[in-house]
Parts: sequence; C-alpha cells; structure tokens
Amino acid sequence: MDHENTPPRFRNTAKSQHLHQDIIEEILSRLPVKSLLRLRCVSKSWRCLIGSNRFIKAQLEKSRNYQNYARWQTIFNYNSENPVPGLKRCSKLSYLNDPFVDPSPIDDPTNNHLLMATLWNPATRISIELPKLDLEIIKYGFGWDEQSDAYKVFAVLCSHVENEWIGNVYSSKTNSWKTVEHGSLDLDYEDGDYLCGKIHWVASENYIESFDLKSEMFGMIELPVKPEVGVRPWLESLLEEEEERGGRLRVVYEYTDNGTRIVWEIKKYGVKESWVKVSVGGPFPSYNASTSLLWEFDDEGVLEIFPSEIVGCDQTSFYIESLVPPIW
Repeated sequence: MDHENTPPRFRNTAKSQHLHQDIIEEILSRLPVKSLLRLRCVSKSWRCLIGSNRFIKAQLEKSRNYQNYARWQTIFNYNSENPVPGLKRCSKLSYLNDPFVDPSPIDDPTNNHLLMATLWNPATRISIELPKLDLEIIKYGFGWDEQSDAYKVFAVLCSHVENEWIGNVYSSKTNSWKTVEHGSLDLDYEDGDYLCGKIHWVASENYIESFDLKSEMFGMIELPVKPEVGVRPWLESLLEEEEERGGRLRVVYEYTDNGTRIVWEIKKYGVKESWVKVSVGGPFPSYNASTSLLWEFDDEGVLEIFPSEIVGCDQTSFYIESLVPPIW
C-alpha cells in the first residue's frame, strides 16, 4: 500500500489503539468501585484490566486524592440497644453534613464482625477468614506492609493455663500466622492505631509503643507530657486525603472533670522534642450509647465537633472505597 495515499485515519493504527487503551484505563480509574464492579461485565479485557494489581493501585490512589472525602465511607456498629448485631455505613460527607443521616446495612460476612478474625473489603464484599487462633486475644492491630505488598495482623494471645503470652503476625501474602515478640502488655487500650506502616499503642508506662509491620520489630516514642491521675491518653492517627501528606500521629488527653481534650501532634516522628500542642477543645457535650460524636480539625487547627444522632449505632471507623482484595 502506498503510504502517501493512505487516508490519515488508517495511519499508525497500532499506536492509535494503544493510546485509546490508555485513555480508557485513565477514565475507568477515576470511577467509584460500584461502577467498576458493573463494568467488569463489558468484556474480558475490561475484567482483566479492572482486576489487575496495577489498576487497583491506580484507582485507590485517585480515590485517596479526591477532595473533601468524596470516596470515604463511615462504618457503624449496631450498639447494645439493637438486639441484632451487624454493621451499617454511609458516606463520610453525609455523616459530616447531616446529623440525622440514616446509614445503610452492610452484608457483614461474619454477622458479628467483632467475634471472628476476618479480612473484608465492604466495597467489593469480598472477605476471607483468617486461620483461627484458639487463645484469648489481649492486644492487636492491623495494617498494610508496603514492602511485602500485603496486609498484616498483629495479635497477642494469652494462655491462662500455661500463664504465658504469645505474639503472632498474620500476612495475607502467606495466609498464615507466625510467632514474634509480644511487646508491652500494660496497655490502656488493646486495639492499636495504624499509621505509616506501624501499629501504635499507648502503654501505661507513659510512652507510645510501635510495631513496624516491615521489620516486625517494636519501637518506643515518649509521650509529650506525663498524664495526670485519672487521665487516660489515647491515640488519634489521622490519614490525610492527599497521599503525599501521609498522616499525622496525635495523642489526646481527655479530662473527665471538665470535659476538655488537649491534643498533641508529633511533627517529626520519634522525636519527643517535636511534640506540639495543636488544640484545646471542649467542653464536649454529653452523649449516650445511641449518639456518636465525630471530632476533627479545621484548616486553622481548631477542634470541631459533629454530633450525630444515629439511633442504635456507634460510629466505628472510616475507610476509602477501593478494589483492593483481602489477598493479592
């Protein structure tokens, strides 16, 4: 064929198709999970694309970077007032803007998510049950290990018969547990806060204990001030909307006598001298088991309180909707 006489629309066909595929992938990666689950049925190539690790990571990154929590969801537990255990959810935006929002029920794969060890993506409804641990769990945490590209669960088990404590780490890469050190057992709260590849707890010895999911080693961060009698500090690990901002580790001192909260933030991770007092908030309004309180910071660092009258529910956590499966 004489290329000089070839119509322009027939030239560089392979390059045009490749560019077309790139555009399709870029458009799809900007869509929410619910739409992508439906679009898997369009063709085999789309199903393979949407299920690929590269696409899943690209879609998650775009969802994380959406402004104003557009892809964030809030999860609630039915509280003790509801005789049927279960979970509900709504968008974080509706939770912030509508104190009387009615969350939608979720198909919880365990029917009571607190009684079984399960990795579960509520957006895709895909879940796996972790290999069972028969002993009592007295300390735990969950997070993502970027180096091994896997979820990890840390749990300390107590054997009352043998009077010993056993540290364990589960990896979604191997779908198995292995034994590690257990760290401190003198904690005010047994569930750890995940931030920047580490799980954190406030130990009663006036420091923050960390467990690095990459090295599987423990570390220690000194608290900004020693808690007064009757004050139990707790952690508030804040994931940022924009990925490049990472996250912020904060410790909250709550004074029950006057309802105030003093919040400290560490500016340089692991350096005690970098703790900065960012807010003094309160007094907080009183609330009962049927009322949730969400508190955050505005752009000027001022503590904001969002009461939410959601009867029968306790606000549990936030998550970003994604296609990430329990096991890669």
